[in-house]
Amino acid sequence: MTPVYEHDALRRSQLEWVHNDQLAFLGSEGTLCAYDRRNAALSVMIEQIGQFRLSPDRRSIAYSQDKLTV
Repeated sequence: MTPVYEHDALRRSQLEWVHNDQLAFLGSEGTLCAYDRRNAALSVMIEQIGQFRLSPDRRSIAYSQDKLTV
């Protein structure tokens, strides 16, 4: 088996679990991605963001594209 995508979670602090099987993380060059380990699906949600945060209920995502815009 050859890995298709590898993300170094230790270097990036922008990684949050959506639920037990899915996580959201900031990928290369500010790409917000979601990974589902049940089917190994990787989805790109939006590009060129600086940071993100999930809501307490894990249903909404707030993100910023620069220091002034959320």
